[in-house]
Amino acid sequence: MHMEHLRCVVERITYQSDAHVGSVLSLEGTWKVDSKYGRQLQVEKWEETLPATVYGIEKYLGSGLIKGFGSKFAKRIVQK
Repeated sequence: MHMEHLRCVVERITYQSDAHVGSVLSLEGTWKVDSKYGRQLQVEKWEETLPATVYGIEKYLGSGLIKGFGSKFAKRIVQK
């Protein structure tokens, strides 16, 4: 199997584990097809990294991880 390397921003969480919405993750794994849920990345290694894009910074700041920062305030900060 071919190992894939992905970098992503968490948009939505279906089942809570370790990551939070707005987290930027570096993932390593292989693709599989689940009979119920379809194509999925079976993650073997992951680490949380700092956001590297304007979109990622906005999601990270507005995720609720930082007290006092909401999505509207994060958007204003990123626009500046």
